[in-house]
Amino acid sequence: MHSELRVRRAEEADIVPIARFQTEAWNDAYRHIVPAEYLARLTVETRTQRWAPRILRRDRDIFVAERDGELLAVVSFGARTDDRDGPRLELMSIYVEASERGGGLGAKLVEFAIGTSPAVLWVFESNSRAIAFYGRLGFVPDGHTMVDDDTQLTEIRMTRL
Repeated sequence: MHSELRVRRAEEADIVPIARFQTEAWNDAYRHIVPAEYLARLTVETRTQRWAPRILRRDRDIFVAERDGELLAVVSFGARTDDRDGPRLELMSIYVEASERGGGLGAKLVEFAIGTSPAVLWVFESNSRAIAFYGRLGFVPDGHTMVDDDTQLTEIRMTRL
């Protein structure tokens, strides 16, 4: 029997666990999407360098979901910083433990993070699983695209009004 799921704001002590979790999530979820050489360069150390300022400066809202002390998901969101049209709220990232995918945790975290507010998010255009997931939550491609600096893959923006 599982104990209660706990969602809480990420703290300084979460920086390395989140970096480790994201590295593992990328290696699992993106192995057929992102070039292998890019994934090979991802390390907990490089991810720690990214997450530390996000958490310490609170550039965005970052929450973790855990059960029995085990990290199961991370979600981040906040105000968009670009000047494109559309809602100003952005779902910036969501990572869910592989064993929890498809069980509703991701949808619960999106609901927790942004509720039913109008929002945008960016997703790799080749990530059909994520596009379908966001579609079930009311997001639709809005025609905006960009090339991700790190992977050189095209991302599409999805919007929920």
